[in-house]
Amino acid sequence: IRYGSLRSISGGASRVLRPRMVAYAVLFALFVAAFSYKLSSRTPLDIEVLRERSSLFQTTEDGHISNMYLIKAMNMDRVDHRYTIRADGINASMRVGANPITVKSGEIYQTYLALVMEDGSTDKKVTRFDFIIEDVDRPAMTARRGSTFLMPDAGERLAKAAK
Repeated sequence: IRYGSLRSISGGASRVLRPRMVAYAVLFALFVAAFSYKLSSRTPLDIEVLRERSSLFQTTEDGHISNMYLIKAMNMDRVDHRYTIRADGINASMRVGANPITVKSGEIYQTYLALVMEDGSTDKKVTRFDFIIEDVDRPAMTARRGSTFLMPDAGERLAKAAK
């Protein structure tokens, strides 16, 4: 008993290079190329932004509006990195514990951050912007995550002013 095609059992020559084998080889080469590209173009940095869920916004004593965020910076590299955090697309001051931050290899650094705007500085109740984390030594290595800044609407501001 042997494993063979009808052609090889009848005494004919068997073909090693069959169309199905060529198709499998091409598909395998495509998968290896796609995996290699994805692995080589991976950015070893990521950022996650979580809004403070207890309140949408806070009004400070001096009349400014503040939004709180939890920032998680993920270093997926084999060496430690120093990153700066900034907000792009919004005219607000940022209050954070430390900036730049140092994230050890393979770790996630968490910090709370407050963005503060003057009340009435924008007509929009929701302002969309991006948090950007950037490597201090290699500025080309960045990660970006969108978020929102919430303001009280005009009716709430007028009611507070009337009191």
